[in-house]
Amino acid sequence: IFTVAVDLTVTGLKKINEITTKIYDYIKMLKEIGPQKWYFDENSQIADILLKFQSKTSVSSMASSLSNNMQKYQPEDVVIGDYLWSEYDAEGIESIFDQLIPTNMVMLCISKTYRGANLIEPIYNTNYQLVQFHPDHLIEWTKNGDLRENQFEFPLKNEWIPNNFHSLNNLNPSIQAETIISKPTTYPKLLTNTKDSSDDLNKRIGEQVELWYKLDDTFGEPKGTILFEMHTERDEGITIRDQILMEVLAQILSVSLREPLYSASKAGLEYQVSTNSRFLFQMQISGYNQYLPRFFTAVVNRSLDVITNPNSEKKY
Repeated sequence: IFTVAVDLTVTGLKKINEITTKIYDYIKMLKEIGPQKWYFDENSQIADILLKFQSKTSVSSMASSLSNNMQKYQPEDVVIGDYLWSEYDAEGIESIFDQLIPTNMVMLCISKTYRGANLIEPIYNTNYQLVQFHPDHLIEWTKNGDLRENQFEFPLKNEWIPNNFHSLNNLNPSIQAETIISKPTTYPKLLTNTKDSSDDLNKRIGEQVELWYKLDDTFGEPKGTILFEMHTERDEGITIRDQILMEVLAQILSVSLREPLYSASKAGLEYQVSTNSRFLFQMQISGYNQYLPRFFTAVVNRSLDVITNPNSEKKY
């Protein structure tokens, strides 16, 4: 089953047919340019990296993943099946394109705003209804438009794929995994300490900003994490409205970063923007050391653009 999932806003919920038309416009573009061997090779390279430096997951997530993979792969590939890109088949890809047509589609729309569903799903007792596609919509989704008017284009080559996996501590991850239990605990070091500076500006900065650093002396992986925390509490206190607005800002930044940094996220670089009940505004950036500083700069600059842009309030 080939699945396309789309998160809709309130406005998007009213334009499902137009959105579906855009999806088929993109599929038509893919058919026109045909299978791209370099894109297959790129995804194969990313999969190899993610498998080699895979982070530990929870027991429940691992059990769920393995049980699902047992339905899809041979026994010897159950653990690594999701990461195998071993055979490029251009004809097979083209045959899949031929199957991506409206008459083969089942569309599932989920919203709390739907009313009047006359059927009940037997397992979860959820109300639902079946609706046939309008013939005009099928024609719109099927017709061949002018690709020159198509707003979509094939992704560019991913510039974020790392090729330098040197560990800053020169540790061997496979050996370190066996010595974690017996290793003594170490702690981060404070790098900035300008509270006692004679310079007024540095002194004020030192009273408000701290920079901590800890070298990975445990796992030996070529990865790092930058955690930026901003304390927003004030002498006059924080209201519920302040907390809500801060949460809204975090969600807006997360949405605004998604598209420009999509290729980086595919290559193992991650960001998370969040708040918590202690009035902390947090940005966590993590991934492979080679591009981590550049990625951090991209996340911060994009966030500042959104915050300082006077049109952001209307856009979001």
